Amino acid sequence: MVEGDRQILASIVVNLVHNAYKFTGARSHVIVRTVSTAHHIRIEVEDECGGLAPGEVDTMFTSFK
Repeated sequence: MVEGDRQILASIVVNLVHNAYKFTGARSHVIVRTVSTAHHIRIEVEDECGGLAPGEVDTMFTSFK
């Protein structure tokens, strides 16, 4: 059982999978895994998009203009 807002959790998972699919090329894979313990659940989304361009991480969390 996961304690939290069901709609928000579903939205988070859908957005993660959608982004992975959107940025992964044709004939590649998107993998979704879940791992749970007695106290935590981890949802992993793995894609084959190639990652961020150099320097993009530095601007990723800046405010929109």
